Amino acid sequence: MDPNQQPNQQYNQYPSGQNPYAQMSATPPPSGGSDHHRRNTLVIGVLSFLTILLLGLGIWFYTLYAEQKNNVDQIAQGRVDTALEQQKEQLNAEFTKRQEDDRTRYQGPSIYGSINFAYPKLWSVYDNPDTSGSQLLEVKVHPNAVGRGVSGEAIIVRVVDENYDEVLSEYDNDIEDGTVTAKATKSNGQVGVRLSGAVGEEEDQRGVTILLPLRDRTIVLTNLSEKNRDAFNASYKSLKFQP
Repeated sequence: MDPNQQPNQQYNQYPSGQNPYAQMSATPPPSGGSDHHRRNTLVIGVLSFLTILLLGLGIWFYTLYAEQKNNVDQIAQGRVDTALEQQKEQLNAEFTKRQEDDRTRYQGPSIYGSINFAYPKLWSVYDNPDTSGSQLLEVKVHPNAVGRGVSGEAIIVRVVDENYDEVLSEYDNDIEDGTVTAKATKSNGQVGVRLSGAVGEEEDQRGVTILLPLRDRTIVLTNLSEKNRDAFNASYKSLKFQP
């Protein structure tokens, strides 16, 4: 065989006019490429969703933290304010008690039994000279200024020109209907009565009145202020007079 004819035989294996590489280029791509693309798309979608979810959770947790912190701050501030208010009240109570413990004494005229009693040193005292009717002596003691025409509800001490039974009988109806309660008390050897309830001159004015016999007269001690009741009780406990 002539070696020069060998190539012609090889070329003759393909029909004339056909590209020997046409069949290779026309081969379809493997089907796995589209699956890979879908997987990438799915992964990107999942990652995007997780990113958005984590971002939302982060914002939500931060909002909860901010609200919780604000609530904690408000609670803490409320407790601080309460503690400060309680401390203020305690200091005021201690100051008031020191004032009440620092006491001086009132000394009345001998003609009316030489009445004397202790009262807070810084309180005001008004010895009313304008007595009239059966009232012989009136002394008002109060934390604030007192005087003529000014109410002195803390401690009021009077001597009236009526005997003990007459003064007490004025409260019989109130004791009977229960608006006033009566309890026996004793001072300087004299047995009297402590009246509690609507004992004020005005209707339904509540407080405490103590009646004590002073020979043919009566000592009347009155308190119409719940706030100053302890000071009144201490003054009554310190009361001295000549029966």
